[in-house]
Amino acid sequence: MNKPMPNSESIPKTVAIWKQKGLSTRASYVLAKADISETGFVTYNDATALIAIRNCGSETAQELWNFITNFKPEVREVKFEDLIPN
Repeated sequence: MNKPMPNSESIPKTVAIWKQKGLSTRASYVLAKADISETGFVTYNDATALIAIRNCGSETAQELWNFITNFKPEVREVKFEDLIPN
């Protein structure tokens, strides 16, 4: 079953997020238009599965696979005190 396209207003925001993480404009748009989030993206366990994403060619799939295999989620240190509301 195909997922509906994301809201057209959310696509540029999603593209900006992916570009900020180091992906090309092309790869960022492929992910944004497929409505793939950061957590959904890392579930791809095979480079050939990326080709199944709409408008994802072999070079873009290779870029995405390289990104996945080198992906390290950003971890921020949070102090317990910062979690308590004033």
